[in-house]
Amino acid sequence: MTIGFILGCILYMLETRSINLGYSFHLVFYIYLSLLFISQIIAREKEKKSIQKDKMQEEKLNNIQVFGEMIAHEIKTPMSIANMQSGLFKSVLENIEKDKQNAEKYTKEDFIMKKKNYEAFKNATYMLVDASQHGVNTVDNLLTSLRGSVQNEKREIILIKNIVEESIKEYALYIPELKKIKVEIIENFKVECSYNSIKHVIINLIKNACAHNGVNVKIEVTAENNKLCFKDYGRGIEEEVIKKIFDKFFTQSKSGTGIGLSFCKLIMEDIGGSIECESVVEKYTKFILKFPKKE
Repeated sequence: MTIGFILGCILYMLETRSINLGYSFHLVFYIYLSLLFISQIIAREKEKKSIQKDKMQEEKLNNIQVFGEMIAHEIKTPMSIANMQSGLFKSVLENIEKDKQNAEKYTKEDFIMKKKNYEAFKNATYMLVDASQHGVNTVDNLLTSLRGSVQNEKREIILIKNIVEESIKEYALYIPELKKIKVEIIENFKVECSYNSIKHVIINLIKNACAHNGVNVKIEVTAENNKLCFKDYGRGIEEEVIKKIFDKFFTQSKSGTGIGLSFCKLIMEDIGGSIECESVVEKYTKFILKFPKKE
């Protein structure tokens, strides 16, 4: 209000070329216009701040929704495996309970767990542990990706052969029919990294190849000169898509989250490495992981 009054007086003096501020219609008129002008500016600023606040709130809600969808999408598979193996446990236990109810018909030896049931229990237990751990790691990786840094992750020195074989073995739990992966470790080099993070990168690249081309696609994994290459002989990727493929939330799939490859890039850059993509449509797609040398 004070600014409006002063501005009105200045306008009045400029027009009348007088410093006499006695009561006059012109003075009141200019003060009124100035106050109106200032109030409009204030109102617009408040409206702008309100719109910005609403946009921030909307963006926050959208991020929560996107994160929720990513969590649901990524842990659906391990949860399905856990549910399936739990069903197996339930079935075996129900049979044991039924046997107890008919105890008079059986000898003592009949109550000893059969080898077949024991093997089923053992395998199901391992799968439950692996599936639940994969789910936990996936959530951790998503949170890491949203934070934009993995520097707090524990690092260790690992032989590339070990982590490649373990990653393929783990992914095979979810896709048993996955057989056409050829691994050639020409140089079993060392990498210093978070074990779970690099395993997630490898699994993500294999999963993408299968999702894009089907589980029967031929995949070659080679390790040499501190490079780990994944090459699939599928449909390939268009050049304009390759330019955006590592952008966060970029996806061409309705079921995808668009965070997988951006997370792979984050992981590789955080350890001082890089990830690149080469492709020829209808021929092949190759992802190249470059690791810093470790003596």
